[in-house]
Amino acid sequence: TVSGVVLVACDSKYNKNDESTTSDIWGSIMIVLASFSYAMYEVMLSFSLRREKIEETLDVSNAANGAMGMLNIVLMWIPVLFLCYVPPESSSFYEKFSIPNREQAMYLFLNGFLAFLFNVSFVASLSLTSAFITSIACVTTIPLAAITDFFLWGDIVGWYVSLSLSLSLS
Repeated sequence: TVSGVVLVACDSKYNKNDESTTSDIWGSIMIVLASFSYAMYEVMLSFSLRREKIEETLDVSNAANGAMGMLNIVLMWIPVLFLCYVPPESSSFYEKFSIPNREQAMYLFLNGFLAFLFNVSFVASLSLTSAFITSIACVTTIPLAAITDFFLWGDIVGWYVSLSLSLSLS
């Protein structure tokens, strides 16, 4: 499964130049670190609940997810808003804040709605099945995205990507 994901990420179709390849590698490293961190969170939460003899109920799950949401707001969004107003000379993170136009807002809303739908489905599947089955099912979104790209945009994948998509399913 991991080898298929790596092959899709390293596909030369998406890597046009060396700078793009370097940023893709750093992006992939950050994704792996984020995935590892979330896996550690899940394992440590389960371990802590068992050690303290607390049942894994919906209330406990909601409290843990709510705490993660609050930490996300405090640790991520407040610094991001602050960085919007840092002068460009003093930071490489500077990006001028602007309100999205109507088309951008529609795509942002659609993206947010689909993310919300995914997260609700993800949490429901964790409750109804196991974390292992849910994570394997999430990996199948990679080939489904390629199929959707084919039907929506006419993107035809070559044998290299087909092989990597097959490996991500195995």
